Amino acid sequence: KMKLQVLAAILVTLYTLAVSLLFLFQRNLMYPAPQELRETPAARGLAYQLGEGLGLVDAKATGELIRGLTLVQRRSLDHLGVRFGRLSIFLPALLKPRPRRLTGLLWSVWNGRPAVQAQDAAISQAFEPKDVEAWRACGFIALKGWCLRADKAEDLVKRLNVLAAPGKAFTLPPELCPETGLTSEALKDVVAALGYKEQADGTF
Repeated sequence: KMKLQVLAAILVTLYTLAVSLLFLFQRNLMYPAPQELRETPAARGLAYQLGEGLGLVDAKATGELIRGLTLVQRRSLDHLGVRFGRLSIFLPALLKPRPRRLTGLLWSVWNGRPAVQAQDAAISQAFEPKDVEAWRACGFIALKGWCLRADKAEDLVKRLNVLAAPGKAFTLPPELCPETGLTSEALKDVVAALGYKEQADGTF
């Protein structure tokens, strides 16, 4: 019984710490911003979403907030360390190993579910356990059977957009494998998950 009480006290402490860190995270994101930006509902809403999402939110889920920002406001947020991508909006500073471990722990305590074990140097890992939210808390985006770190996923999306720009079929450059940390077959699965259909001749 005593052990259960101690464990409960530890969990309550960690939960309180998680709430406090999220609150401070939201304040610190907006504090250095110009007053005009801090008073913009869309910017404040996005800061709140980033705080709740531990530095990573789905781009589609924040579409309305992003549309409420002017180009100047987006640039101001960019200077504050917010990256706007096709798949997600995120803070690159939180993708480093130590912050990733902390956000994963906070998410685990907050939700009462196991945290994923993302290797410090990993830019991609197998999607196991299959918990999209757990991986997102560590800065990874699930794409079929694999998870890519948010910045690498956005880099891949940009490369694919360039390859597909002429409107013709394209092959995947060999250098994409080391850039994503994926094998050629795994890379094909991820590219297919991004909406590209592989043809019989191996092109997309």
